[in-house]
Amino acid sequence: MAPSQTLLSLVWFTPEHEMTLHSFGYGSDNYDGLAHMHSEYCIVICLRGSIEVIHFREQQLIHPGELLVVNPGEVHHCRFGVQEPRSEGLTLIVTRRMMHQLMQFMAWPDCGLTRDFLFGGKYSHSDIASIATKLVGELEEKGRGYSLMIESLAREILVHVLRSWPGDLVASARLNLAPQLPWLQMHKATEYMNRDGKGAFRLSVLCTKLGVSPSRFTPLFKNSAGVSPLFITILYWSTRRAGCFKRKPARPKKWLSSWDSSPSVTFAPCFIRLLESHRNPSRH
Repeated sequence: MAPSQTLLSLVWFTPEHEMTLHSFGYGSDNYDGLAHMHSEYCIVICLRGSIEVIHFREQQLIHPGELLVVNPGEVHHCRFGVQEPRSEGLTLIVTRRMMHQLMQFMAWPDCGLTRDFLFGGKYSHSDIASIATKLVGELEEKGRGYSLMIESLAREILVHVLRSWPGDLVASARLNLAPQLPWLQMHKATEYMNRDGKGAFRLSVLCTKLGVSPSRFTPLFKNSAGVSPLFITILYWSTRRAGCFKRKPARPKKWLSSWDSSPSVTFAPCFIRLLESHRNPSRH
C-alpha cells in the first residue's frame, strides 16, 4: 500500500465517554463517510493535507493549523485526500453536557440562559495546532501516564477554542434532538463499511463488533443518518448488481431492478450517491 493510502485511525476516550479523541490519517480511498449527525460537538483540526467538511450543504476546506466545529444536530460528512493524496488531523468529540459545564466554569456570556451554543466558520490558531500535534504523539507512543497527559492536552485545546473563537461566530441555541447514535459507534460503523464493504454487509456482524443489539442500534442509526440499516443493506446489494457509477437513473427502484455483471464496487461512495438521490430525486 502506498504511504499516502496507509490508514491511521487511533481512538481514545474518557471512561464516561464525555470526551473522545480521534487521530486520523486517510487517503482519498480510505474513508467514505455517510451524511449523518451527532448529539456531540466535533472539533476537527487539520494537521496535514486538507480536509473537506460538508455540512448544511456547504463545503468548507480546512488546511493545516485550521479547525472548525461540527455542532450537535448538523448533518455533515468529511472527505479526505482532497487537494493532496493524504489528510491527517485530530477530532475532539465533546458531549453537550461537558461543553456546557466548561463554558459555565469559564463564565461564558449567556451560559445561564441557554444550554447550547453553535460555533460557525473556521478558525486558525497556532497554539491549538501545536498542542494537537503533541497530543497525537502521546496517543501514538502510549508512554507512562499517557492518558493523563492526553486528557490534560485535550482540555487545554477546549479552553483555547472557547477563549479564542470569534464572538460574532458563536450563537446561542435551544436544541431539541432525538436520541442519536454516539459518535464512537457511528465511527466504528463507518470504518466497518469502508473496510468490509466489498464483502457481505451484515447488520448482525456490525452490531456484534459494536457491542450493541440491533434493536438499539437501528433506531439510533436512523435518527443520525436518516435511513435504517436495512435500507443500507438493500442499497449495498443494488450497488453490487447495478454498478451505480455507470449511469444516473432517476429513482433507486430502477437500480434495484437492474442487473449488471460488473465487479463489486466499494460500498460507501455508492451509498452516498444513492442516498442523495433517495433524499433529493429531482437533483438526478
